[in-house]
Amino acid sequence: MQQQGETALYEDVLNFVGAASIGMKRATDELGVHRSQQRKAASLAPEVLTQLLDAQLLAPHQKEAGAAMLAEHAGTLSLLKKAVDRLTALEAERREKKAASEPGRADGEAGGSPAYDSRTDPYAGRRTSQKKASDEAILRVLD
Repeated sequence: MQQQGETALYEDVLNFVGAASIGMKRATDELGVHRSQQRKAASLAPEVLTQLLDAQLLAPHQKEAGAAMLAEHAGTLSLLKKAVDRLTALEAERREKKAASEPGRADGEAGGSPAYDSRTDPYAGRRTSQKKASDEAILRVLD
């Protein structure tokens, strides 16, 4: 009777050791993957920092703070968000300047469609300084 209890105890201990071994194997595999990703990110960080400085997305006096942010995942994502915000603002500014320089618009005038529409004008071929429908095709090719 006592032998049967001891056998069950031994089996329970062996099952526990087997389960713990599998868990530790998975944990060490995950740790290895995590460390290799950290090494890869650390090797890319100086190049990314240089590119951010060259593109003027990061001010020179913020170089150390940028390097610290690139050292951790949350900081990297925060820096990425700020860079995207800056690029979006620059793109909006570029579009605004381009829209202000289109034919038929004053420099300070906001974008939008002009009041004149050559497709609804009753006089075909009328000369005008406004942008006509035929101009749109040419401007699309030039852009």
